[in-house]
Amino acid sequence: MRALALVVAVSACSPEFHASGSCTVQGWGSFLVEDKRPCGCLERLANEAVATSERVTGVHQDLSRVPVMLFARNDRLPVGRYDPQGDFVELERFGRSLAHELFHRAEVTALGATLEETAKHKGWKERGWTREGDEFWFRWSPETSSNVCW
Repeated sequence: MRALALVVAVSACSPEFHASGSCTVQGWGSFLVEDKRPCGCLERLANEAVATSERVTGVHQDLSRVPVMLFARNDRLPVGRYDPQGDFVELERFGRSLAHELFHRAEVTALGATLEETAKHKGWKERGWTREGDEFWFRWSPETSSNVCW
């Protein structure tokens, strides 16, 4: 059954995504990757993103069926994308927008925001979500941190 869910998720994501491996991250669906990644580092990234999202939004999310796709190159996806219809997350190579995408998911699934509202980041600055997302981004950016997974 788990393999079937992965096939459905991969087929629903961007057509240019080509999974070559995966990492098991406790509490999540699979982390699908286009290139080899240290799974322990991806688990730290995921755990920090969840902790940030829960602290900022006040929402505990069940992510056990949410697959995450990490692209091998930055030019294939600008930053990241949460797809509420397929309930999956796509991330650029560094995964630094994971907390931001979890804010979108919490807002849609638990806080009653519409897709239009969350896409416009309505009220994010006032609630501190923009700042928190930016801080997470910088903690996981190769330009500003050694805290990266490749």
